[in-house]
Parts: sequence; C-alpha cells; structure tokens
Amino acid sequence: MEKCIHELDAISCADCRPRRVKEQMVYATPGGSVVHRRQDCELLERGQAAVDAAGGRIGVINPVHRDKYPGRGDCAWCMAEIAIGSCSFFVNDEFVDGIIINTRSLGYGHTAYLVRFENSLGKVIEKQFKRSQFIEFKMGVD
Repeated sequence: MEKCIHELDAISCADCRPRRVKEQMVYATPGGSVVHRRQDCELLERGQAAVDAAGGRIGVINPVHRDKYPGRGDCAWCMAEIAIGSCSFFVNDEFVDGIIINTRSLGYGHTAYLVRFENSLGKVIEKQFKRSQFIEFKMGVD
C-alpha cells in the first residue's frame, strides 16, 4: 500500500486520504446512522452515551471500510474536509499552528473548534478545542 507524507498508509491517514473512496477506513457502530473518521469523535461518544442513558444496547465501535455502509452519511463533526480558519496554541509547552476544519455550538455562547495539526513527531492529529485555548485565532481562509 502507498505511504503518504506522514508515513502512514495513504488510505488510512486522516489528513491525506480522499473522502468516499473504495476501501477508505472509517469508524461505525452496527446501529449508527453515520460513519466517523475518528474513533474518539465527540459526537460518536455522545451518541453512545445517549443510547446507554435510554437503556439501549451500545454497539461496538468498529474500524470498517467505507463501502461496507454505503447508505450512511458522514459525521457532520469529524468528517469535515475544508479549512475554515487557522489558529495557534500550546501543546506540551510547544507552540503549534493548526487549521480549523469545523465548529459546533456547545450552548450558552460557547463554541467547540475541531482543529487539525501536526505534532512534534509528524503525526497529524485532530482535536477539539475551546476558543480560550488559542493564542492566535482567525476564521476564514485567504
């Protein structure tokens, strides 16, 4: 299998893989309605908690090929692809630049930002931040 610039299988890399390609790896539960790019997606975790709170049976989160669930949609949170802003922040006492790929309301005037960045080891990471965690922040891309 071809390696991407992050030395991962190109089809598995969160940053380099194209969307909706045959054999794309995603995460899904047997009873869910969408697929996720990240196993630790906040909305996937929230869905699991809602099923548990309602007394339902929680499905196992499985890595699967995208084409296994052709009728399912993409998670509105973690499957975003287009940069909508930029930011800078500290991670482990290191200054990091990132791109904002999605936002969602947390209620009471608070917003969550899904940020994609590369860590010091060159691994591409997607993580949720609050506005107060940014040193520099710019919505909109030039």
